[in-house]
Amino acid sequence: MRQYGSPEQVLTSEGWARAASAIKRYYEYTRNRYQHAPPFDIVSFNFRGMGSGTMIAKYQPRRRSTGSAGVPITPEFAELLLMGALRVDRGGHQATYRAADRDHAIISLGLGAGLRRNNLANVTTYEIPKPSGLRFTTMRIADRITKNDAGGDALVFTHRLPAVYGYLDGARADIVASKRFEPPHPLHMVSADATGVQFVSEELPDEVISRRWTEMDEGQRRRLVDVDGSSPILFLNEYTGAPLAYSTYQHAVDDAGRFVRERINPDFPDRFRLHDLRHTYAVHLAVAIYRGQIAEAVGEVRQSDWTVDHIAAAVDLVKYSLGHA
Repeated sequence: MRQYGSPEQVLTSEGWARAASAIKRYYEYTRNRYQHAPPFDIVSFNFRGMGSGTMIAKYQPRRRSTGSAGVPITPEFAELLLMGALRVDRGGHQATYRAADRDHAIISLGLGAGLRRNNLANVTTYEIPKPSGLRFTTMRIADRITKNDAGGDALVFTHRLPAVYGYLDGARADIVASKRFEPPHPLHMVSADATGVQFVSEELPDEVISRRWTEMDEGQRRRLVDVDGSSPILFLNEYTGAPLAYSTYQHAVDDAGRFVRERINPDFPDRFRLHDLRHTYAVHLAVAIYRGQIAEAVGEVRQSDWTVDHIAAAVDLVKYSLGHA
């Protein structure tokens, strides 16, 4: 829990190693003295012939120099990042920025569903879950646009969805009304819903092809043209109406973070990345599960499936929502 927050709160790899060593020694003592089993496995090891010792199995800290290390942020910083996307400063004044609603929606969906960039860049308007009165809903993550084809159902924080629908009904609707999307080799849509799409191709103009969204890869999705002449891809270039370029997603987060540091709070992390929206989602979801918020939302029949007594069990549930094995 101390891996995010203000700099003085962050637990370094060295600090974690010292803390883990103290915890391990404590449980070794209670096991030997009182036959109390530790809540984790303690294993022996030999280090290159120079000696032996014991360690907590599977509880080694990440090295922060690796690319996989993340910078999840607190809920307070998440809200500041959303303010930065809208270009709203500490005094409540909003700077003029044409893509504010779009960037706000990108960051909201990243925080709300934990999507990777390829998913954010290729998800369609038909696949976004509807807002509801519940704290959580689910979203089908399509296999063919997901790393290692690891699609499936993901939990979504519903309070993040209004920003997405605000963009859909506002700035995006204006783009659709003024721009026509004309990709090379278009796939002209006949109909679509949350499950799949029907379209006609140039190669087979007399045949209506049906595909589930889970089967549609990014190349096919970016060739689709909806019945109103627009791309069904959620996030569009405000000048051309084409699907937003992949690089723009990181720029949206970078620019929002820079605005926060300059105009709202200088302590906002200066290395926060697009993928850290996913790290933040994972941490916040683990805490929500641990605190029983999902158990309360699913009803009595499934409450036991989402009731945990330690944070490690919550993390175990989070991995399924992330598509991790």
